[in-house]
Amino acid sequence: MATKLTSAGDDVRTAAKALVLLNDGPRRGELAELCVAMGWQLHDAGPESSCGPRQATYRVAELLGRADSPRRCVLVGYGEMGLAALAAAYRYPQRVTAVVAIDIPFDGAVRSDVAKLSCPVMVLPANDPGDVVAAVAWFLRKRAAPAYAD
Repeated sequence: MATKLTSAGDDVRTAAKALVLLNDGPRRGELAELCVAMGWQLHDAGPESSCGPRQATYRVAELLGRADSPRRCVLVGYGEMGLAALAAAYRYPQRVTAVVAIDIPFDGAVRSDVAKLSCPVMVLPANDPGDVVAAVAWFLRKRAAPAYAD
């Protein structure tokens, strides 16, 4: 079940800055705390991290379709969920304001897919989790525009 880590009065559907953590990964807890401290309303999609590409893409589409899902958000995913976040940004450009994909293969096909997206994208290796947290913080401050409600 999804968990919301924000102040009690926040409405997940209309938050000005909504971020969805799609799955578990290195220093995820620290990343979640940092996002909340930066003023992002965090929607936690759950810790599951082992699923195939089709399941991951389905999970993200299902998440975006739920009644408690933010209307517009930044998606952050590790591994297959990072790839699924890129696919969701392509399929639902009106819903996804930015993507952070961590520990995904960044080959020619992924580069081509990223180039087609209309939102900012950050692709990171997972080899230094400390750098990942710092890089995501920078990206959220500099590149990920707030997800204003419709």
